[in-house]
Amino acid sequence: SWLASKAPSFAPRTCNSWLRVMRTLLGDAVRLGIIAANPAAQVRALRERGGDEESNALTIAEFGRYLDAWKRLHPRFHSLVLVLALTGCRWGEAAALKWVDVEQAEQSGVLRVRRSHWRGRVKETKTGKVRLVPFPKVLVEALRDHRRRLLAEQNPGLEAGWVFPSSNGKLMANGRLADENREVLAAAAIDHRVTIHGLRRTMTDLLRQAQVDWVTAAAVIGHDADRMRQHYS
Repeated sequence: SWLASKAPSFAPRTCNSWLRVMRTLLGDAVRLGIIAANPAAQVRALRERGGDEESNALTIAEFGRYLDAWKRLHPRFHSLVLVLALTGCRWGEAAALKWVDVEQAEQSGVLRVRRSHWRGRVKETKTGKVRLVPFPKVLVEALRDHRRRLLAEQNPGLEAGWVFPSSNGKLMANGRLADENREVLAAAAIDHRVTIHGLRRTMTDLLRQAQVDWVTAAAVIGHDADRMRQHYS
């Protein structure tokens, strides 16, 4: 039941990696005598479709329709989706941005991705390094509008400096936009699977199509250059 509850919002590969951890954890509990049997041992892994990750991206034509649908249907989240789409940030990195990061990016044209979060716990980025990402003018304008909305509504979390606080002022959890994303895909007439994480893959694919060299693209996305070239070529 737990695995099935995660399946609509996460990729099968992600769910199966959690299942492997659970099997190991409960197997240790058996060996320590805490429980008699491993209840995860016989749970069947979710089917991973061939090419599943490769399909999780938008084409150039779909990209514009997708962003327009967010602005029309869920304007409150449009700027967050725009940041994810145009910077290649991971969800935890975008959700943990602070206004001081944005202010510095407005001046320099470069966003410094310094932190991430998992279930509200702020930490370093996945690689443990500060990543430099181009910060286009369209993001400056969108985030100014977003800030005016937060101030007008006196959204909780402003005092903490978060750019994208939830309605109760906390950091937005992974999977928060899953339902809205499905609605947007339908409105934009996109009939294949694209998750919020797929925006990161879309950014990577657009960099490839624009013939950006692998070293630069890897630095922007935060991948190892050789592994990135092998995975996406």
